[in-house]
Amino acid sequence: MAYTFNLLKSNGGLQGAGGIAVAADGFVDSVSAPDAKTAVFKLKRVNTPGLIDIVSQNIVPEHVWKDIKDPVKETNENPVATGPFTKISNFQSQVYQIDKNPTYWQADKVKVKGIRIPWYSGNDAAQLAFVKGDLDWSSSFFPNVEQSVIAKNPTDLHYWWPTVGSVTLFMVNTTKKPFDDVKVRKAIGMALNRQQMITLILKGLTKPADVTGLSEGFAAVKVQDPAKLGDWTTYNPAKANALLDSAGYKKGAGGIRQTADGTPLKFTLTMVNGFTDWIAIGPVIQQNLKTIGIDAQIKTMDVPVAFDSWMKGTFDMSMFFGVDATSPYALYRNIMSKDTVKPVGTDTPLTVNHWRFASSKADDLLTKYATSSDPAKQKEIAQQLQTVFADEAPVIPMWAAPQLYNYNTKRFSGWASKDNPYAAAMSIQDVPAELLILTALKPK
Repeated sequence: MAYTFNLLKSNGGLQGAGGIAVAADGFVDSVSAPDAKTAVFKLKRVNTPGLIDIVSQNIVPEHVWKDIKDPVKETNENPVATGPFTKISNFQSQVYQIDKNPTYWQADKVKVKGIRIPWYSGNDAAQLAFVKGDLDWSSSFFPNVEQSVIAKNPTDLHYWWPTVGSVTLFMVNTTKKPFDDVKVRKAIGMALNRQQMITLILKGLTKPADVTGLSEGFAAVKVQDPAKLGDWTTYNPAKANALLDSAGYKKGAGGIRQTADGTPLKFTLTMVNGFTDWIAIGPVIQQNLKTIGIDAQIKTMDVPVAFDSWMKGTFDMSMFFGVDATSPYALYRNIMSKDTVKPVGTDTPLTVNHWRFASSKADDLLTKYATSSDPAKQKEIAQQLQTVFADEAPVIPMWAAPQLYNYNTKRFSGWASKDNPYAAAMSIQDVPAELLILTALKPK
């Protein structure tokens, strides 16, 4: 463990949750290993939620990585793993399989031989495979899931989409004008007809987000009435137009607004190939933005290209999954802290601050949160952070993102469910909840 964190510390281009902890302005001063079973972290300052950054970091073996000349460019084609499934028994372009790890520390709990993971071109192909019974566990979005999927085999096919995780976001690149203007971001927030989009793609399985950017998972710390903090997530194109008028973005040819130097507000709206839910609402977003004088040209990109544009900060505007976090501290740090801002062209982690926004007010509050161990004080600070988010609109909340958890009970038992909610894990996430499910499944 000590080797991994020191590797992160000396190679700033490496990705990982622990990178924030050991960065030059991070909270970890040094990491050492006095013996084979102990790692000692010496902190620069108190950081009560910092343990999450430490335990979430994937550990690499020193005996392999010490001989790698450039760790940042290393592709790690033969990784050393320690989970319940580590033996790669098949690896092809369309499917790969990982079999049971016989030396896993809970080997007696692993009743499944292996995990076979096929590649699908998009949600439609995955839905067809799930209905046919070719998939046991899927995190693809299935439109009209009750009628188009479950009704075809209600005995075996099931879904549970709780809205306790992240909030789906509409992100605009704040390194580009006019998205650096909070009035523009708020006007876009008011222009988007969330309820229409939810009705179109989610059939009432969620509801529009508010100006805190928090899902139901943070109910314990959420302000009682988010509407008192602002209304820029409420559909109101007339107010959005008035806000842009007051900010000086005048309408020009074709009703498209312009910046002070005459540059039209014309941008690329990135959509991801195969993400049928987002693609379906693309024209709605386009029309919503046109109503307030913004010309959004939809461009559908393959997954690697779209993700690369997000991570390098070269996009204009796009939908985004949202930020999964275990605390309001982690959520708001990943959304609006200088600690998570990377220069354009330098990759951000896939779920962190692609819009590249930093708030000095938020950073001050995050420091206070991290140095407190009093839950009441942390709640008070979390609510102050909600006010900052509502005031500065770093990114635009859309709706609570359902955890897309679809499962087939024909071959395996032990699945988490609405009636047995021990975990809510999408099969595409690298999260501890996946381990809970994988060690609970049993062949029938």
